[in-house]
Amino acid sequence: EWSNEQWRLLAVSGVLAGMLYGIGIPLSIMCFLYVGRFRLNVMAFGRKFGYLYRRYEREWYFWEVTVLLRKLSLACIRLFLSAHVLAQSTIGILIVTLFLSAQVFARPYEEVHLDMMETVLLSANYVTLFLGFTKHVLNDQPWYIKDQVYASSLEVTILVVLIACIVFIVFFNLYDVSRQLIRLYRRRSLGEGKYGAGQLLHLRHLDPFTEELQVLGQGYMISSRREPFVSWLMQASNEEKLLFESVFKSFRFFLDDDQQRRDGAHDKTAKRFGKLGLRRK
Repeated sequence: EWSNEQWRLLAVSGVLAGMLYGIGIPLSIMCFLYVGRFRLNVMAFGRKFGYLYRRYEREWYFWEVTVLLRKLSLACIRLFLSAHVLAQSTIGILIVTLFLSAQVFARPYEEVHLDMMETVLLSANYVTLFLGFTKHVLNDQPWYIKDQVYASSLEVTILVVLIACIVFIVFFNLYDVSRQLIRLYRRRSLGEGKYGAGQLLHLRHLDPFTEELQVLGQGYMISSRREPFVSWLMQASNEEKLLFESVFKSFRFFLDDDQQRRDGAHDKTAKRFGKLGLRRK
C-alpha cells in the first residue's frame, strides 16, 4: 500500500491530523490554563475558559486535560491494537486502573456526586474489560475444558453491569441537571445575571491592581494558602493591598537579587577553573 502515492499522502495526512487533534488540543488547553492558573476567578478569563475548570477544585483546575488523555489513550489502543485482543484488553485494563487510582486519589470535582459518578463508571469500565478479557480466554480453550460452563455466566454479568451503568448514569445526570436548574433559578431570582453567587467558583470583575496583586501573591504561596489569600483579598482595603504589594515586590526583588548573586558567583568560579585548565562538573 505504501507504493501507492495517493494512499501514502492520505496516510501521512491522517497521522498528522490525528496528532494535531489528539495531542495539540490537550496541550493547548493545558497551556492556557497553566498561564491563567492564578486568574481562575477573574471574569474575563472565566468567560473564555471557565467551562474547562469551574466544576473542578482549584488544586485540580487542569483535570479536564487528564480526562482527554484517558480518552485518547483508550482510543489509540482500540485503533492500533485491534488485531491483538489480548494485548488490547491487558493494556486497556492497566490504563483504566491508572486513571481510576488517580481519580480516587484526587477526587477533583467540587461536588461529591460527580466524584462518585466518575469513580463508579471507571470501576464499571474496569470490570467490563476484565470480564471481556476472561471470556476471550475461555473461548480460546478447547470445548471439553470445564471452565467453558462459565462463558454464558460472564455474558450475563457483562450485560447486568452495562444495564446498571445506564441506570446509574441516568439517575446522576438527572440529579446533576436538577442542581444546575436550582442554581440558575437562584441567579435569576437574585438578579445576579449569568455569573454570580450560587456558582462553585465565583467569577468577579477585578480591577487591574487587584488582579495583579492576586497573581503576584499566589505565585509565592503554597497551594493550601492560595484560596484563603484570594478570599481575604476580595475584602481587603486599599491600604492593606498596598502593604501586601510592597511585601511581595520586596520579596521578588530579594529572590531576583539572590539569583543574580548566585549566577555571578558561578561565573567567577567557572572562570577560575578555566584558567587552571579544569572544568567544573
